[in-house]
Formats: sequence, structure tokens, C-alpha cells
Amino acid sequence: MRIHAHYTNTAPSNPCATSISGEFEDYTFSVTGLTPCSGTPAPGNTLSSSNPVCSGVAFTLSLSNSLPYSGITYQWQSSPDNVTWTNIAGATSSTYSATQSAATYYRCLVTCTNSSLSAYSTVVNVTMNPVTSCYCVNTNTTNTSYYISNFTATGTTTINNTTGFSASGYGNFTAMTVTQMQTQTVTFSITETGGTMHFGIWVDWNDDGDFSDAGEEVYYNSTYNTTVSGSFTVPLTAAAGSHRMRVVGNESGTVAACTGSAYTECEDYTIIVTALPNCSGTPNAGTATISSASGCASTNFTLTATGLSIANGITYQWQSGTTATGPWTNITGANSATLTTSATANTWYQLVTTCANSGLSNNTNVVSYTVVGDVCTCGAYPSNYASNTADEDVGNVTVGTLNNSSALGAVAGGAGSIAFRYSNYAGIVGAPNLQQLATTNFSLSSLTTGTSYNNGFQIYIDYNQDGDFGDAGEQVYSSAASTSGPHTETGSFVVPLSATVGITRMRVICVETTFPSTSNYSSTAYSYGETEDYCVNITAAPPCSGTPTGGTTTASSTACGHTGAISVTGSTGARINISMVFFSNWGRTLDFNCRCNRSHLYTCCFRPLLPEGNYLHSKWWQCIFIIIAVHHFCSV
Repeated sequence: MRIHAHYTNTAPSNPCATSISGEFEDYTFSVTGLTPCSGTPAPGNTLSSSNPVCSGVAFTLSLSNSLPYSGITYQWQSSPDNVTWTNIAGATSSTYSATQSAATYYRCLVTCTNSSLSAYSTVVNVTMNPVTSCYCVNTNTTNTSYYISNFTATGTTTINNTTGFSASGYGNFTAMTVTQMQTQTVTFSITETGGTMHFGIWVDWNDDGDFSDAGEEVYYNSTYNTTVSGSFTVPLTAAAGSHRMRVVGNESGTVAACTGSAYTECEDYTIIVTALPNCSGTPNAGTATISSASGCASTNFTLTATGLSIANGITYQWQSGTTATGPWTNITGANSATLTTSATANTWYQLVTTCANSGLSNNTNVVSYTVVGDVCTCGAYPSNYASNTADEDVGNVTVGTLNNSSALGAVAGGAGSIAFRYSNYAGIVGAPNLQQLATTNFSLSSLTTGTSYNNGFQIYIDYNQDGDFGDAGEQVYSSAASTSGPHTETGSFVVPLSATVGITRMRVICVETTFPSTSNYSSTAYSYGETEDYCVNITAAPPCSGTPTGGTTTASSTACGHTGAISVTGSTGARINISMVFFSNWGRTLDFNCRCNRSHLYTCCFRPLLPEGNYLHSKWWQCIFIIIAVHHFCSV
């Protein structure tokens, strides 16, 4: 054995290190084996470190007699009645750390393996403390300026307690009671004096002397307030009778049921739970309502039933049907008065209330959800907007008849809107009509929160209604150059004939970057600016009628012997075909049929032929004069 003393601020840890200011001393001691046990062991009395105890709080069981022999084994046992005994799994040492929730008897079976003889220790009955003696103490260590000045709770009876600061930050007001029946609501308010606090409320529903079980934190507020209010529901599983209710406020932040601080006050009250009566006869039908009678597929809505019978033996079951008269199907797990659900098709709902005691049922009225909407309001478009709230903001968007202005930081009413970053006006601002093949004018204006930086705009329209803006031609505008600070840009675009008719989404982005840009900021991350979404209505191009406008015909080449390109511009904006007739000095005619493209530029390539089918020689080409006639045939 080595002893090392060292003149330092810390204890020496290396028994072999050289010591500058200290000393080492070595000694020898002998280890002898235990004497083997013999005969019958004598364990003596069973001792408990605490008695009575609180539920779930550990205590230690031990024996009054020491048994310093080899060959000794231990087996602790427990019994609820001192008659039926059970071995405690793993409790095979001379001591045992236990917890309990009810009074329990304990003893230890001690065996000498050498003699095969055993003996029990005397029995000890560990009883339970009254639950009121088991609650943790939540105290204030120093400050007296911040405290709960009023607590009000209302059920079928009311607590309304106005106080000053409680000594040591703890007020025992358990003589004050609020009463409420199982499944019913208790409303409350808490007011603080001295500043602002976080607040929490706990109820020991199972009376085990703590507030740590599931559902026992009935209110928690994680922001600073002077006054808060709210409500909580008494669980059906809460036993009838009195239960401890704890209210805590903390001026320095997070509140806890058992941990105080220099700025905490804790107040204890009593809530009395009354049992539900037993149901009988035919239960009330109740009235069903729905939060939204129509909307997008797979969007959540809430079903609520009021005026229902509340009693022991009452059960609820929501049902759904494909018509207002069924057939009806039980919705799995939908067994309360409210249900949040969704639908992918038109669906009808009702709630069935049943009294188990009488076997009788009653149904609410039927409510329905109609699936409506378009890709603009219901589509899952990419969520992409500025990551920062500073600098640019969209001030005005004018596209066709749409004209929407917004102030700096205004929050739009659509889902997902974030001040200074994203404004969702889809389904809120009316959709303008944008006609295929027609020119649509636009004007875009930007604002700034302070310093001016280079910025520009992009416009995207989901022409094929596939839920994104990544297809060819869906970028209808991108700034040609950056502009510093707030400014307005104007322009126009033509809706292609291929655009799907109907409501679709348009995205406008103001982004702080260098233009021209090849980035698609409808889906590419950016730091400063704003994204705004709108709906637009694509309408079909009208059919042509009467005499169309012929437009102007030009040829790309007049050189003899070469293929020529004939272009027609300025013709009527409708679906048309072109027939070009060529006349030669022989009086022969050659017909070519061409179809217009989306930009009204009609192009046909030709090389005149001799009657025999051979190409004209270049020396003869100069002798031919060509007369081009463009005919528009209405094709609807």
C-alpha cells in the first residue's frame, strides 16, 4: 500500500510520479478470506431507511445483523398482505433500494449454502405518507418584487384569489377549491405584479404526490406576460375527489413544478373532481358542424358536435358516407366530440352517440365536405422565398386587370405568408383573365427597408398546371438589367396557344442580385427580396371569323437557285392555315400548305419545280417571276 502526500492545490493522482514537495510511504497488509458460514444464519430485523414513504420515492431496506461469512445468499421478498410473498427480481444483496405506491411488507430470506439452512429476517411494513406530505417544495430564494397577484379558476365553483407576495415564494391555498365534473372544462386566468412572467399549471390527477405524470401539466406559457388566460379539461380517468393543483410564475423564464428561482412564486390550490352520472334512455342527438364545407383535397378540416349527452356509459363514433344517406362507415379512432380529418372526394359525416346502459343511440345532423379548388390554390408549389427580412420588398404587381399594392412588411392572407419574405395572394386577390395568343401588359414596383441595392424582377406562370415553374416558356419575364433601390419595371408577354386553359399560379419575385440572370428564382434560394404568388385564369384564344388580316409577307432570300423562306407577320391572331400559290412564266402553279407557329410567324421553304419534276437550273431561275398570294383559311 502506498501513501502519497503532495503540496499542491489538487490531490495527487499518480502513485509513481516524482514529487517535488511531498512524501511517499509504503506499507504492507494481509487479506484473509471470510470464514465459511455454518448452521442457520441469523439475519435479525428488517430495517427501512424511511417509513412511511412517498409514492415513487426510493428508500433502502437492510438487515440489523451483519453476516461476515462466505457462502451466504440473500433473496428479498414483498407482500401486499403479509400472507402471499413474492421474490423481488434482482434483489439478491444484503440491501435493497425500493420504491412503492402502496403500503407493502418486506422480508429477506438468508441462506447458508454450506449447511443448506435458511432463515427470514423479521417483517417490516413500509406504509405511505399522506399525499399532502409528499409534494415537492417550490420556493423563491431572494426576490419579493415579482409575484402572482391574482389566480382565478372556474368550473361549477370558482376560485378568485388576490394576494401579495407569499413568504419564501410559496403560498399554500389548498383550502380554496374549484369543482368540475370529469370531461368538463376549467377556465382560468393568472395575473402577475412587478413585471412579466412565464406561467404554468399542474394537477396531480392520480394523487401520487407529484406532478410528473403524463397529462398533469395542464398549462404552460413560454413567453413573458403580465396576464394569461386559458382552459383545461378534467380527464375522464381522474378519480372523483380532491386533487392538488399548482400554479407557478417565474419572472426569469422557464417555469417548473418543483424548481424555484430568485424570481419565482408558487401557489397550491385544490380541484375537486365530481364523477359523471350514469347514462340512461336515448342520448341527445347533438348538432354537428364543420369548420370548412369545401376546399382542396387532403386539406384538414374539423368536425364538431355540441349538445351531446355527457355521462358514464356514453360513447361517440364519427361516421363517413359517400352520400347524405350513407352507406355509413365508422372512422377508426374518431371517438370524441371533435374530429380533425381530410377528404379526397366529396364526403358526408355524422356522429353517433350510444348509451351502453340502455343500448340506445342517436345521430347528429349530417354535414358534408365538397372537394373544390384548382392547381393554383391547391397545388403543392415549391416553397421558395427570401431567407432574410431586410432590403427589397414587392410594392405593386399589375398584370392585366390584376392590380395589387402592399406596404412594407405587410402579411398576406394566404397560407405560409411571412412578413418581408413571402406573400401568398393565391385565391385572395382575384385572378385576371389572360388569353392565349394575346399580349398582356404588366408593371412591377419594388420597395426597400433601408439601403438601396441592385435588384430586379422575374415572373413565372405555370402554363401546363403541373405544380412548378420549371418548364420551358414558363418564365415570362426576367429583368434585362439590375436597378438600385425602389423602382418600377414595365413590359408585356404573350400567353402561348399551348397554355392549359383554367386557373393556374403566377409567381412574382423581386430579388437582390445582378441582372440579366439565368437563375430561376421561383425555386432557387436567395437571400434578399420577396416572392409573391397569385392566381391567373388562362382563357382560350377566340375562333377566327369574317375576313382575317393578311399581314405582311417577306422572303429571306431572292437568290436564284436557292431555297427560300417565306414569312408572314401581322396576321389575325387566331388559329389559321396558310396556302401559298406560286406562278411561273409558264403559267403553271405549285401549292404549299403551312401551319402557323405560336408567334404568328409563318414560314415555308420552297424550291420551284419543272413540270417534269426536275429542279430549275439557276440560269432559268432568273427568267421566272413569282407571285406570292397568302390565303388565310379559318380552321376552328
